[in-house]
Amino acid sequence: MTFDALTLAALRQELGALLSGGRVQRIVRVSSLALGLEVYVGARHQLLLSAEPTAPQIRLVSHKLRRGEDRPSSLSLLLAKYVEGARVVNIAQPELERVLSLGFAGEHGNVRLICELMGNLSNLVLVDGEGRILEAAKRVPRSINRYREVLPNRPYVPPPPQQKLDPRHASAAELVERLETLTGPLTRRLTQALVGVSPLLAREALYRAGELDPV
Repeated sequence: MTFDALTLAALRQELGALLSGGRVQRIVRVSSLALGLEVYVGARHQLLLSAEPTAPQIRLVSHKLRRGEDRPSSLSLLLAKYVEGARVVNIAQPELERVLSLGFAGEHGNVRLICELMGNLSNLVLVDGEGRILEAAKRVPRSINRYREVLPNRPYVPPPPQQKLDPRHASAAELVERLETLTGPLTRRLTQALVGVSPLLAREALYRAGELDPV
């Protein structure tokens, strides 16, 4: 599955309806970059959160998730403290971003687990109620990203906004003008011009428009 912004929007609605108010009963470190949460809301639901660069994803699975890493990480230890036993209070998504934020309320206060599904830049970031980073699956120091450090005790800074057109509001003339400034196949130009549009969605749009072999 391609987790573009529109797919995530649909997933947010589904997870919000299913998991809101549920209690996190179990946390599993599936891999160095993936976690499993067992959420009880009348029934047990297994939620997989993965920042693996080749397959970043959030999804419900039908099987009980198993531990894949014997040693706990700093992130999994903090999740055990703040999230295990806590309730899911909200699931949010910044508009047309490949980011999902899971809010929890527990004995040690409110926290958010922010899941950034952006290919090689994917990450899982635990943030406290004041917006400060507690820990992340991947630490990003200033030497790697001067705009956005992802380190404990630093303020959480969202990924920078994309300088693209909003497909919900852009006019046909604006889209044509932007496409004419780009080069390459139309599928690629659509993904470069419009925020929230993945290559899969661009191909589907062209197919439905009758462009079976766009050049």
